[in-house]
Amino acid sequence: MSSGITFINGELSIGEPMPTPVIREVKKAAPKTPLIIIDCPPGASCSVVTAIHDADYVILVTEPTPFGWHDLNQMLGSPQRDRHPRRGS
Repeated sequence: MSSGITFINGELSIGEPMPTPVIREVKKAAPKTPLIIIDCPPGASCSVVTAIHDADYVILVTEPTPFGWHDLNQMLGSPQRDRHPRRGS
């Protein structure tokens, strides 16, 4: 019996410096369904920005540390900036 859930995994090779190409390929391989859940590392890195690009909804999780709060504050504006680029820049 099929659960109707598809799991797609992307892995970096040892020494591979950039996760964003892997995330893009995983997103391309995802079936076009109404609900797609993308999990990524915490923080405000390029991998997080790539993972949430074009998302309708985002759940941001942080830890109660100064670094966690800093990253959360950075990311709170990221989805809005992504959807509404600044004019004149």
